[in-house]
Amino acid sequence: MGSQTDSGSVNSLHTPPPVAAAAASHNTRVLRYLVNGIIENARWPSSNADLKLCVAGSPALADNLQYTPLQNRYGTVVSQSINPQELAATLQSCSVLFIGQDTPQEIASQWVVSLHKWAIVTIWENPYECSSGTMICLYTSPAKIPTFDVNLDSVSRSGVVLNPMVLTLTNQMPSDLLPATNSP
Repeated sequence: MGSQTDSGSVNSLHTPPPVAAAAASHNTRVLRYLVNGIIENARWPSSNADLKLCVAGSPALADNLQYTPLQNRYGTVVSQSINPQELAATLQSCSVLFIGQDTPQEIASQWVVSLHKWAIVTIWENPYECSSGTMICLYTSPAKIPTFDVNLDSVSRSGVVLNPMVLTLTNQMPSDLLPATNSP
């Protein structure tokens, strides 16, 4: 909520600028909610005062996060857009790697395989198959409530601890993020 200043303007606390909020598509808002919820429910093996979210293959999400960074119990989450030509070694500075559906399958698979022993939460949106070692495979569709699979083996190898409450994220989605239903 905002607070009134002496000049009459409103200061916004954790409220996105109107342009960024209005420009965000429904899918982008759903992804923001889910990614932030996953981060909130993760605990890294070392103190992660400065979390870094790397975003690949989702230009709308990357742009939105530049205008309005995620805010959660860790503070402000810094985000960085990653292109498919990035070497996996450069991704090791990420705390979270979000692989959007526009990332080429082969490159995304290489990234996931090379990062599987690092304390990096990997989230892959709409992968062709969810068996490459990704921690979380997120399935989105405009007409359905999002779902996801958690690869417990990948999570345990990374050293990141995921609170089981992460599994309830889609059940607790705000109503404005739920798909519209066609009621008679």
